[in-house]
Amino acid sequence: MGRWPVILAVAGMLCGAGPVVAAAALGFPPPAAGTEGAAAGTNAEQAPAAGRGEKGGVPEGIAKFLAEFTAPRTALRAYLRGRRRAVRGRLPRARRLFEKAVTYYPGYASAWADLGRVYQAIGDVRRASEAYRKALKLDPEAWRAYAGLAELAAERGDWEEAARASGRALEIMPSGQAHLLVIHAMARYALGDLAAARRSAEKAIEDAWVETDAGAYLVLGLVAARQGRYREAAANLKLYLALEPGGDNAHEAREQLAWAEAQIRKETGEEPEFILHPSGMLVKNAAHPGSK
Repeated sequence: MGRWPVILAVAGMLCGAGPVVAAAALGFPPPAAGTEGAAAGTNAEQAPAAGRGEKGGVPEGIAKFLAEFTAPRTALRAYLRGRRRAVRGRLPRARRLFEKAVTYYPGYASAWADLGRVYQAIGDVRRASEAYRKALKLDPEAWRAYAGLAELAAERGDWEEAARASGRALEIMPSGQAHLLVIHAMARYALGDLAAARRSAEKAIEDAWVETDAGAYLVLGLVAARQGRYREAAANLKLYLALEPGGDNAHEAREQLAWAEAQIRKETGEEPEFILHPSGMLVKNAAHPGSK
């Protein structure tokens, strides 16, 4: 790469053109907030802080963007090839390429974060956690690393860590993160903060781009049941079971639904429209007035 694209990229950033123009000048795909294709990391030790919001006299946002391109060409090439393999689902090859990238350039925060993702996908939890923490040591705002740590914490039932890590990720990247919002909602519910759990679950439904994460309805159903709003609980639990009939939390959802409907019958004498079949599926209730 000649020096003129780099000069144009820096000039574009300094003149306020932003990282999209700068990335185009450098010949890379433009960084897009909230997408897996964005290279969001930086080497936090590249330059000493020169004041709040600046690194070495350069505005922090510009320093973070340019830090991705201070990596040796061998590291950058391995990283970009790894991203392509990861997107295509070729995880063993992606893992080897990301490992090469961080070997060539140990300060490559984005490569560490993506390496953590691959380790997590292949079930190597210990290495995934280590890679995420290395990414965060280099870039305290590597939101994808926080997201990965939140997922790992939720899987092992460490709800305090899941709430902390997901909350930090959402502070850095607040939009378009429905899955993270569901993790945060579940963590808050487990910790007894029902109001926060409800807010996060509702926002997850609002922020869903294509399809709502079914877990949002599960949380809303559980929260409503705990607060005595049994009709609302039953409606949301039915939505969850319709979307995830074989999900990890389907058994708990069915138990909560049966309990909520029992409370409705106790309070009103009404029969629910749908009931749980012994197979675990929701079926039409013959005793409901509308079925006759």
